[in-house]
Amino acid sequence: GSADPQRPASAPPLIGSWGRRADYGRSASSPAPQTVTDAVPLANRAKTQGMMDVSIAVADATGGLASGLVVSAAGCPVLALVGGLVSLAVLPAITATTRSR
Repeated sequence: GSADPQRPASAPPLIGSWGRRADYGRSASSPAPQTVTDAVPLANRAKTQGMMDVSIAVADATGGLASGLVVSAAGCPVLALVGGLVSLAVLPAITATTRSR
């Protein structure tokens, strides 16, 4: 069939991109899981790490699904705008957290 003119040729399929995001979610690139598990007693660390891993994987999958739906319905520019607005909304929380330390 012919390519969809609304979809960029380089846009990955939803399933394939989710797999790559899931791999990144399991990687140790983020210090957050390590920080959380260091803060809990040794007896609870394995359970806490498991919950953190599952939470990150679910967040990755949800974000991948949502972004795929947004791109399908409204296009990449809308996805970029929504991502920018969400990023701006998170900045006050980051600022408040770093000031309280």
